[in-house]
Amino acid sequence: HQMRVEKLDPEEGFDLITTRALADLPKMLDLLKPLMKPETILLAMKGVLPNKEIKAIETCGYEVVKKRLEVPEISAERHVLLIKQSL
Repeated sequence: HQMRVEKLDPEEGFDLITTRALADLPKMLDLLKPLMKPETILLAMKGVLPNKEIKAIETCGYEVVKKRLEVPEISAERHVLLIKQSL
């Protein structure tokens, strides 16, 4: 599916959700909570690593794996975050 998160109303949660330029991480999780199941994996595209946001969601029971991306011809920082609920 590709549409605004507010318009989605699935019968069950998704296995994988990707985001780009959605919101800060705590707000993103609030928006996506109705679309998630316990084992859902979130892939969040970010620029500069949002360390304060990462700490905030880790204290709420999420695991975050950070990966810096090298984008050809772009000097700005880019990261992808793999986020899942701690089980």
